[in-house]
Amino acid sequence: WMVLDILSTATIIAPIKQRWIAATLGGLGLLACGGIVEFFISRSEPGSFYKGSVSLAVHIALFSPLALSLWLSNRNRIWRLTGAATWLFSIICLPLTASRGAMGSVAITSLVLLMIATIRGRRLSWTTLGFILSLAIAGSVVLMNPELAGHDFAYKVNASLKGDFFSTRTNEWTEAIAAIKTSPLKGEGPEATSSSIPLELAQRNGIPAAIFLLAAIFTAIVLPARRNWNLDFSAAAVNCGLVMGLVGWFLVGLAETGLGARTTPLLVMTLVLSSLWFDDASPNQSTD
Repeated sequence: WMVLDILSTATIIAPIKQRWIAATLGGLGLLACGGIVEFFISRSEPGSFYKGSVSLAVHIALFSPLALSLWLSNRNRIWRLTGAATWLFSIICLPLTASRGAMGSVAITSLVLLMIATIRGRRLSWTTLGFILSLAIAGSVVLMNPELAGHDFAYKVNASLKGDFFSTRTNEWTEAIAAIKTSPLKGEGPEATSSSIPLELAQRNGIPAAIFLLAAIFTAIVLPARRNWNLDFSAAAVNCGLVMGLVGWFLVGLAETGLGARTTPLLVMTLVLSSLWFDDASPNQSTD
């Protein structure tokens, strides 16, 4: 709130919003392209500049909805093409990380954004619909031939088709729950890790601190969504992208961990930007 008080004028906030969007798209595109190149060089799960496939997958789950939302918006051609290209590179990179949680998260948030864009008054062009159809066909081809995305991806796809979704996580979840029971109020400290963000927060900082942070994220999702529900999608495209990005982060966080010195500041900044767009929103005014 101190930051919001300092940045209380629209002339200061507006350029910050635009630069943040540009920087976020640029970072996502750079990470995705780096991951694609790394995969073809090493033929293993890429971590790009994160040096870890899980962190890269969580980053894509958090920010790819913003890229898709900009592509579907009525902003100028440069913004829409940049959003489309960034989203495409991130979608190509995502299966290479072999993160089932992130792939499921991005699939859900992408479908929801497409539904919102369609229902809330944004007519998709035949070019856009054709591109989405082509991408769906390409995804089907990869699912039928998972070896195209690497051995790890093929292994996890085949395991999922057999009903095995969580076997690689259940032992870690059990250990995390036992650790939380040992120190439920203050936690074990910042070095504790778990393959679930809610469990990891409770294990690191205690249950009360985990509840407060998760409540802040839930608030950042619900309040802007409620405030902008009656707006045309194109009048709140960035807000929709931010909200669905936080939803995607939470979904992938149920089975992955993405907290750390590199990812946590990005999450905090997303929460701040969500509140800035929420404060500007009104039923008769564009939030972009």
